[in-house]
Amino acid sequence: MPKTSTRCETRSTRPTSATSRRFASCGSDSVILDTAFVLDLLAGDEGAEQKAESLEESGVVMKLPAMTVTELYIGIGTGVADEEEERQIRRIIEALPFIPMDVDLSRRAGRMLGESGNVVGKGDAAIAAAAEREDEAVLTRNVDDFETLGVDVETY
Repeated sequence: MPKTSTRCETRSTRPTSATSRRFASCGSDSVILDTAFVLDLLAGDEGAEQKAESLEESGVVMKLPAMTVTELYIGIGTGVADEEEERQIRRIIEALPFIPMDVDLSRRAGRMLGESGNVVGKGDAAIAAAAEREDEAVLTRNVDDFETLGVDVETY
């Protein structure tokens, strides 16, 4: 049975020290990036940009799990991303700490997916497994799937 998740919402229109304090109250100095957040950043989504700025200002480390990188490169492979977006993706990958997919994470993801009744995607399960192992929230706008998997969620 998945653990109960916590939603740590920060929906301010401008990053502030109060925003940082609200995030800090979620108990982590780092966060796991879901693919949706990275794609929103690349698309110039104001909420995602403000969230990234707020996290950087407050010293919160943003980490990339292997599955997020895989999903980003699926977009490149299918031609959805142009050359400039591919360069931006490479810059993001080079700039952030990477969480590799290993046997332990694969087991965790499989168990989480099975326990959830297979109602979410395999990619989300792999990202959730990384968040669970790192004991950190997933930063996403895709809140429901990650809450179903029982991990903490940070949104924007």
